[in-house]
Amino acid sequence: ALPALKAAVQALKGLDKKDITEMKSFANPPKAVKTVLEAVCILLKQKPDWDTAKQLLGELDFLNQLLLFDKDSIDPVRIESLQTYLAMEDFTPEAVGKVSKPAKCFCMWTRAIDLYARISGRTNKDSFKVCISDVVETSLEQRWRLVDGDTFQVSLGLS
Repeated sequence: ALPALKAAVQALKGLDKKDITEMKSFANPPKAVKTVLEAVCILLKQKPDWDTAKQLLGELDFLNQLLLFDKDSIDPVRIESLQTYLAMEDFTPEAVGKVSKPAKCFCMWTRAIDLYARISGRTNKDSFKVCISDVVETSLEQRWRLVDGDTFQVSLGLS
């Protein structure tokens, strides 16, 4: 989980004011952008809608809120609320990245926070008999599976 989180944090650090302005400029954002930012809102304990997302994007410390996010104190209810978004076929960095670079970074961050929370035991594991989450960084694919209750194994392969 930490490699995925580190990659997501690096992606966030690569964003600048222009990228955030791009996101805020959408009067009616593409579905992928809206969906990703709704998921970010859930993690930040905000109402998951576009108006709230635009307000968050307008906060001077928005990126710092993500970079300094307390991943070790996540409410399991928030992680469970994310599952609806994460289950969407087009909620992947690759699909979102075709629409918006900043949204791709936020998608990576959201997925990494979810993965970290589930692996580190910050959620109710009974609700996840088999957890599979793909995090794709360049051409490296990581798959995480719940094995024997608490142990996660990693299989790496080239895409």
